[in-house]
Amino acid sequence: QMFLSREYKSFFAPEEWKTELDSLLNSARFNSQVETILFEEQMIEELFLYIVKMHGNPNTQSSTTLSSLNEYGKYFEPAHSAELVQMYSECLDAQMNYASSRPMYADVANSLKKMMNFTGGTEKARELKESWLERYRNRPAMKDELNKILN
Repeated sequence: QMFLSREYKSFFAPEEWKTELDSLLNSARFNSQVETILFEEQMIEELFLYIVKMHGNPNTQSSTTLSSLNEYGKYFEPAHSAELVQMYSECLDAQMNYASSRPMYADVANSLKKMMNFTGGTEKARELKESWLERYRNRPAMKDELNKILN
């Protein structure tokens, strides 16, 4: 989903664009595109803060935050490694709580693998794996999928 900011932006003088951009970002009509707009405008710190804010919102599902982290997380490294690993950890733990099939376990394991790319991510991944194996002993497919990522 590509926001047409370049084309839309061309209708404004550079000094007018900042005002219009602020208006777009604060418009409920564009809520679903805020991350895309921030990324296209290279507002990386603002994008990170937006994802943190959404993660802290009790109405935001963990899968939504996880999707954002998978999409944009690499742009926040190394400045926000600890926060990224923490958010990944919380989201993945929530996802594993509801996972009930091999494809769901594989999705969690793939996101776990992405988390391992961040400083401190591998150690946290090992902790999560141990915790899940202890909590969910009767999930052999989960164990198989986790072992593909972490031995």
